[in-house]
Amino acid sequence: MLVQVYGIMIDAVIQAIQVYVKTLSSHLARAAAVDMVCEECQKLGSPMIQKYIQRRSNIVFTLEAHDNSGQSCPLPDGEHVLRVKTASISLTDIPSYRNPAKILGSLVYSDVFIDSVIKVQKEDGTIARDYEVLNLTGQIPKYLAWSVRDKGKDQVTILEENLKNIKNDVYGPVLISGESVHIGSHRNICQPPLEASLFMYQHKIALFCPQTGAVLLDNSIIKSLQFFDDDNSRSVAILLIEIKITMKSTLPSYLVSNDNLILVSFNPKSKAYKHMYSVVLPEWRKESELPGVIKIQELPDCFTQIHEVLQNIYSNTTKTVTGFRKATASLQNIDRFLYHFSAGSAGNVPFEEKYLSLVVNREAELAESSGTFEVLSSETDQIIINIIAGIDGSHKENLCNTLVKITKDRFSMTVLQQDLSQATPFIPQQLNQSLKSLSLTHRNRSSMTDPKHKSRVLLVTPGSMDVYDVILAIKNHPDLQVRQKLSIGAVTVCIDPMHSFINHRMTFPVLLNQCAQGWVNSILFTSSTSINNSALDDLQKLIRSVNSDVSFFLADKGEITRSMDIDAVLSETAFMEKSKVRARHLLYPGWSLGLQKNHPPSVILQKCVLKFKRPLERQLLINKLRELKSSFKPYPFEGNVYFVDGQVQFGDSSQTTEVKYATLTDSLSIVSNGHVGLQNGDGHHQFFMSFTGCNLQEKALKDWLRACAKQIPQKKKLIEKKDLKKEEIKKIHSEHHLDPLPEGWFYNGTRFVSFDGEKQEIHPCLEDFIQQYINNKNKEVEKFNAKADMEARMFVDLFS
Repeated sequence: MLVQVYGIMIDAVIQAIQVYVKTLSSHLARAAAVDMVCEECQKLGSPMIQKYIQRRSNIVFTLEAHDNSGQSCPLPDGEHVLRVKTASISLTDIPSYRNPAKILGSLVYSDVFIDSVIKVQKEDGTIARDYEVLNLTGQIPKYLAWSVRDKGKDQVTILEENLKNIKNDVYGPVLISGESVHIGSHRNICQPPLEASLFMYQHKIALFCPQTGAVLLDNSIIKSLQFFDDDNSRSVAILLIEIKITMKSTLPSYLVSNDNLILVSFNPKSKAYKHMYSVVLPEWRKESELPGVIKIQELPDCFTQIHEVLQNIYSNTTKTVTGFRKATASLQNIDRFLYHFSAGSAGNVPFEEKYLSLVVNREAELAESSGTFEVLSSETDQIIINIIAGIDGSHKENLCNTLVKITKDRFSMTVLQQDLSQATPFIPQQLNQSLKSLSLTHRNRSSMTDPKHKSRVLLVTPGSMDVYDVILAIKNHPDLQVRQKLSIGAVTVCIDPMHSFINHRMTFPVLLNQCAQGWVNSILFTSSTSINNSALDDLQKLIRSVNSDVSFFLADKGEITRSMDIDAVLSETAFMEKSKVRARHLLYPGWSLGLQKNHPPSVILQKCVLKFKRPLERQLLINKLRELKSSFKPYPFEGNVYFVDGQVQFGDSSQTTEVKYATLTDSLSIVSNGHVGLQNGDGHHQFFMSFTGCNLQEKALKDWLRACAKQIPQKKKLIEKKDLKKEEIKKIHSEHHLDPLPEGWFYNGTRFVSFDGEKQEIHPCLEDFIQQYINNKNKEVEKFNAKADMEARMFVDLFS
């Protein structure tokens, strides 16, 4: 009777734990445990036990949390506490059912567990809880018995020797003699299964357990025999022995269960397993009083977790495992709990109900779906969006243009790209409006042609934007009908290894965020594509530390050529692979609900767009661009310009030109697009130049850009004799030293000589020649200044 009551207490504690993790209420857990003990003890049919249980004060149940020092700490209702917890129940001074005045004994049972709780948002917006429990004491046998010694030798040892030496016609020949197996039932009191010795005879089965002795089974007790073996060489086989209901009393109480099934496990390649196939089954088919063995394909649900535990125990004995795996081998649902706990520890924000099974990796629920998650049916018209991301200067625009050219014969591709002249990094409303217009066009087109037609969209994200924000805008499109048609196919990030580090090994802001696991399918390296390039190797190692399963491709300047690379970039389902969906929700819990906020980076890249109306001078612009790197400042990099792009017109051409310049790589692209500039309301052409850098000042950038345009001529100063240099005077003399001499002077071939005997090396009229030179130069200066005055009066500022 004590064993029966003890089994009820075990069930009550386990039930209380389930109630607690579901309700987070220790009071409800206590009530559930006490009610279960009372109800089940009433069924035992013992008046003394029934009378004892009526005094509920005899049932002591406690549920406590413990800190790392083992001290008790508060366990408030309704609040999930990340602590190890202990549930304990005790019954003291239980009276004997034969002699009420005699105390039969006391019973105590405790379990130590960890719980994981995840908030779940249902479709109607309500918040529920999903939970998982790991019983840390689950690997400790819940029931043990000790044999009595007789003259230095215990009874079970004698019994075991007798079983090995049995020779009579009642049992038949020995088929398996004392091989190691595990036995048990699905009841909690019998967990984990106990080690036992198996004796099989032609007509009987004997299960010998050192703690409880032997259990003899024959055709009078056994109703049926079922054998489970999934034909996997590493799978544990199970023999289920069904006991006749009328013979349950012959079994030890801990093996008695409602379904009357006893489990016997056989480890793969063990002697018992081999003899089962080579000796026992063939012999039983020939002649045996036992029921025939039926091979089953699936175990009953109540034995599934037990089989999992036995499988873990076997696996840990056949291969090298970590200490953690060895210690937790017999813990039920250890892997399932760790998946759940990893998700529950990611944050206190709710997960959408439809993603829950994927996030916690519930295989049974995932097996019902395909390799991808939430992909629209092929029966529905879709708009497949392939996203191309990357910081400015990564050649992502070239990749987009290349894909459009390559696929023009396969399908029509729509390109969505933010206007480069727009200073705001990203405006979700503009993207939503573009997608809505595209959806309307797609609906009209598909109604006239193929209703299952799929539209393809290439979306090029702004350089400084995280892919997270763009995807969130697509997934949360305000128009439900549009949102249901949108499907993100794949996300590709372009990276130039030579344009990735802002300083030493400090990457540009958002570059690593764009490579986050679950958010990107492929990374395209657009430079340093040669073999054994150290810059490429270093960057790949860095990205692998952020994202271990992303695909790497090489395409110089984004000019992709391999068909397998193109198929990966234009995939229709890669983004919704289960592994990617799970990684997204664990990295940014609640992102699909808009609850996740990005932390601002330590360095923020700023985009400054300047619009102007006048042409620039080609060479002046090139020179100024080349000088940008020489003006770089250290952290916090104030005023550093890392990328310049725009649409301009040069003074030597009437066509507009696209200019792109990456400062770090000194990569300059000047391409004429063959169009005239956009005109604004007053009829002037509208040009722009976009600067990407740190803490940029508009005034400084305007001054920089003004220096690239045609300058106002500066008026020159009139020349005086003191302004002349010795070289100029010497030159004037050399030009006039043969001019006619004044009266009274002659040249003797080496010097100028006067009739008075004066000798000199310079022409006597040099002062007149100098004055004449000054007068001529001043006339040119006056003419230049007059022209400069006229141009100054007509000059219009670049930004006016």
